[in-house]
Parts: sequence; structure tokens; C-alpha cells
Amino acid sequence: FLLSSVRCLGPPSKPKHLHVNRKQSLSSGYTVVTSARRAFVQTGLLNVLPQQGRASRRTAHNHSLHFRALGTLVGASRCQSLEDLSPALQVQQWEDHCRCSSGRIIAGAAVGGSLQVQQWEDHYRESRQRGLAMGWRWHFIERWDYLPASDADPEDVDERKGTTTESDNPRKRVTLCLKTLVLLVVIALLSVDICERIAPRRDSQTGCETLAVRHEWRALNATERNDFVQSVICLSTIPSRWRHNGTLYDDFAQLHGTIGRYSHHSASFLPWHRWTLHVWEKALKEHCGFRGHVPYWDWTRDWMDIASSSIWDPNTGFGGNGNPNGEPTVGHGTCVEDGPFTGLRPIKYNHTYQTHCLSRGFADKATLDRLLGENFSPESIGRIMRAEEYTKFKWAIEFRLHNNIHTAIRGDFWAMTAANDPLFFLHHAQLDRLWWQWQQQKPEARLEAYEGRHMANSTDDSANPQDTLLFDGFVEDVPVSYAMNAGGKELCYKYY
Repeated sequence: FLLSSVRCLGPPSKPKHLHVNRKQSLSSGYTVVTSARRAFVQTGLLNVLPQQGRASRRTAHNHSLHFRALGTLVGASRCQSLEDLSPALQVQQWEDHCRCSSGRIIAGAAVGGSLQVQQWEDHYRESRQRGLAMGWRWHFIERWDYLPASDADPEDVDERKGTTTESDNPRKRVTLCLKTLVLLVVIALLSVDICERIAPRRDSQTGCETLAVRHEWRALNATERNDFVQSVICLSTIPSRWRHNGTLYDDFAQLHGTIGRYSHHSASFLPWHRWTLHVWEKALKEHCGFRGHVPYWDWTRDWMDIASSSIWDPNTGFGGNGNPNGEPTVGHGTCVEDGPFTGLRPIKYNHTYQTHCLSRGFADKATLDRLLGENFSPESIGRIMRAEEYTKFKWAIEFRLHNNIHTAIRGDFWAMTAANDPLFFLHHAQLDRLWWQWQQQKPEARLEAYEGRHMANSTDDSANPQDTLLFDGFVEDVPVSYAMNAGGKELCYKYY
């Protein structure tokens, strides 16, 4: 179609002298009609007519025909009988009349060739205007056919032996082609838009069909918060898939308290916890129908008084501090008696299994101010984010932000089985978010920045992205490189 549009910028080549064998062309299904100015191709039902020559032309008026003329397809109505016209003039007038469909025939039996052509062209212009008003369609010509003069039937040859010129007004041809090209461009753009809407979205750099978006807890609506809470509670009812009689929820606490302890104080601290968050979210979705994504707790919003944060709200948050008058349970904490997770009975893994209530035990205000306060202020976070080396950035994230939250909240947070508290995952999602932001500042370098001691029990400081993150059989071990890019094909998420 594009080639034909470009081709129409120039008129089709035609021989200067045209002669028509009407009898042969009618039987083959098309006729070339010549004049001193134009040549028309007539198509339609003539190829099925049994008669030849004049008889076929007289019969043709009973059929609805279509005509192709120099790039224009003219819809035609039925023609009137033309019995009284001479053969040569009959064809010309019959075709004129079909194009006009006006019910009148131009007189011209005694008119010479030049005058006859001029009258016919005027009539054609009139028929085009009427045709447009009638809703006729105009298309491009598809083919020409010329027959040598030696094959012409004497009855059907136009006696006017003139020469044909090139197509009608070249400006019209150029305008028609330009309009066609514009139409093609519009169609192409619409096709691209439709394909983009239908096809799955795929990030060109990461290979992800779509990037999940993790939001701050307080940005979720009530339905989204409830979906998360119910999914966490559901996970605490799924039998363990590991090696004890606990639940799948307990598996994550044991994972963190065993092999996970070696990711602390090492280069793998950030990628190991990033992959663990991924595994946890996947478990929520597969086992409990979780529809969202892991939220995060942006504790920098609460840096001036973290104990008063709305994250502890019993209705919209995770419940508050443990009962100050209750029996000590884990990590200087007591049972949390409000909020959605009071029914949890996690297991503490040290040397023996210890089933207990979800526990917290906030440090006193002076300690909270010392541990948190200025350390979580925008200025302090800004200094951490300006670190150029991975080792310095990771150290500040782990030993200042990560550790201080655990030490301030205490209870389950103050044990290596801190994953017993659902808020643990939101805390680590916030740490992961800061790492993600730091990587996005210079992605070319920082998406591969990984150095230092791979794990706490490693014997050297030659960590590299090809090292392995260990999960002790709970899930498959993976290379560090799988967890280096949150937007990569293995993870496919970002933070908002």
C-alpha cells in the first residue's frame, strides 16, 4: 500500500497512441476507453455477459457497474437504454451517463471529437460532485491494459486517432498522494497505540512486564491495610514447610535467626534481606491470596517522637507497646494487647522452642531520643545517602538505622527471631527503600556495587555479585546479583 502510494506521485506510463479492441476487452472483463485527454478502465459484470460488441454494451446498462478512472473509483447507477446512438458515440455517452447518474444524455452525435471530449469532461466533473454528495467512494487505480491497434475490431475502435496526455491535474495527484500518506501515518500511530495498550507492559531495561510499587503503610487505604493484616494472620495458620511443627509464619523467624544471622555485619546484609522480603511477599500471595505488595514504614516521618507514631495505632496500625504491667516474655518485652496481631503465637528459637505472645517493650524516652531522634532526622539521612562507597553506606544503614530501631522497640524486635513481629518486614522494607534510592542516584555503578566481607563467617573481604545468598534449604540459594536490582527481572518492583 505504501509502495502504491509513492508510485502514484508520478503518472503511470502510457503509450502516446491508444487503440481499443472492445470485443476482446469486454470478454476479458475490462475495457479501455480512450479520448484525447483521458483513458478510463471500466470494470464490473461485463466478463460474465455472453454477448460481444454492441450487444454486450446494450445489455450492460441493466447491471450496476463500478468504474476506475485515473485513480478514482466511481460508483454508478443503472444506465438508460442507448439504442438510438451510433456505436462509437454509444459507448462514450453510456459511460458518461453512468458516471453522472443524472438521467440525461449529452447530445453529441454530430459533434466532432474535440468538442465531444470537452463536453464529456465537463459532464464528468459534474458527476464527481454529484457522486460525492451521494456518498460514492473514490479509490486508487489498480491496473491499466492497452491493446495494440492491429488487434482492434473495426466496429469498436474509436475513430479518433489522437494522442493521450499524462494524467489529469498533477496537483490533484500529488494532493491525493499526500492525503494518503497522512492517512497511513495516522493508521500507523493508532496501531502502535493499540498494540501498546494490548501488549503487556515491559520495562525496556529490566525485562519486567510491569514494576510493582511498594507504598508507605500510611498511604494504603483501609481495604489494602486489611488485605495485608488478614494475609499475615493467614500465614500463621499454614503448616511449616521446613523442619518443625510450627507454621510457615514461624519459618521466616527461624530463617532469620539461623542462617540469616550471618548476613549481619557483612556485605550481604542488604541483598539477603531484600531477597527474604521477596520470598515473604511471594508466600503471602501464593498461600493467602495477598493482592498487594510489601509496604514499608518510613520512620523518618516519626523521628521527633517515634513512640507517638500512628504506626502503633490499634485500628489503623500494628498495635502499640507491650503491657507495662505484664509478665516479661522476650527481649525485655511484654504481650501486645491491642491491634490486629494480639492472637499471634510465634515461636522464639534459641536453644529451645518458646511459644509466646507478640511482644514489645519500648525503651525509656531518654534512650529513644538518643537512639532515634537526630539519627533519623532528614539531615542525618541525607548524609547517609551521600555516601559514595557501598561499604560506608551499608555500615550506616545497618549499624545506625537498623540496629537502633531494634534496640528501641525491643521485645521480639530485640531477638534474632525478630521476624515474629510483622512490623519487622516493614522496617526492613524501609531499609531496602533507602538502598534502592541510593542505587538510583548512580545506577550504572551502584546496581553492581557490592564489596567487603560477603558473610559474617567469610574468611576474606573479596565479596562480589557472583557470591551466593544462603537460605539453608528453606528456599533455593541465589546469586547476590539476583538481589542487586529491585527493578530487575528477578524482583520487578520499585518504591513510591
